Amino acid sequence: MKKSSLVIFFVSVLLLFTSCERNPISSEETTQEKKISKIIEECSYDEDESICEEIWEWNGNQIRTITKHYYYYEYGMLEEEDVEIAQFFYQNNKISTISDGHTRYELFYQNDRLSSVKCYDMNDNPEREYTYEYNGDNLTKVSHYMPSLSISEEYYFEWLEGNVARIKYYNDGDYVSSYSFRYDNKGNPFHDLCVNFYDNLFNSDVFVERFLFPSSKNNVISGSHSSVGSLNFTYTYDENYPLTRKCYLDGTVITTRYEYQD
Repeated sequence: MKKSSLVIFFVSVLLLFTSCERNPISSEETTQEKKISKIIEECSYDEDESICEEIWEWNGNQIRTITKHYYYYEYGMLEEEDVEIAQFFYQNNKISTISDGHTRYELFYQNDRLSSVKCYDMNDNPEREYTYEYNGDNLTKVSHYMPSLSISEEYYFEWLEGNVARIKYYNDGDYVSSYSFRYDNKGNPFHDLCVNFYDNLFNSDVFVERFLFPSSKNNVISGSHSSVGSLNFTYTYDENYPLTRKCYLDGTVITTRYEYQD
């Protein structure tokens, strides 16, 4: 399947920090009014089309598994390409481990806040590590280090009225780019959950990483990158939560549908 590198890069990073939680701790005390049961993403680019379907399974207020199915069209027929299952394990009502069959994520907390995440392959070899810094209730910095490649990255966050307004990205201490966001006034269905950080619509290898970063309380309606450009979203809503989301970029149309538990 053909993929536009610009679309992949920009959509991935634009959605990177817009769908999780400011204080990323999942517990029995969540105030989320609706629980997601299914997310379906349909992506059309060039002459290709793909579908990604997530099925969420809960135990009370704790997410336990997310099964992700990837489909694509070939000769007019819908074929299943891959399946991933993310499993969530808890200690003291906080996510302690996430595993997707490729990578194991160990989460550590300090003063009831996520302080670091260590990532291992399935042979227990360390792959990367994230550390978190806060100012009051807001996460202000995430550092990412990959020892095998000696890669060091930093993300700095600016907040406005409960939403991430701007992110500055640095690589090895050098400024690279920045991202800014605008929001609607509706509820983000992921806000009270430590989920959906890396809303990457194309790359299955980073599926679970989207569970490890902060979020906004509302839904992003537009975002701009300092050198790539801008991207807009439109929604339909059921009361205070989104039912569908559409975005368009360089001939690519991405439609996301959300389903909730009764």
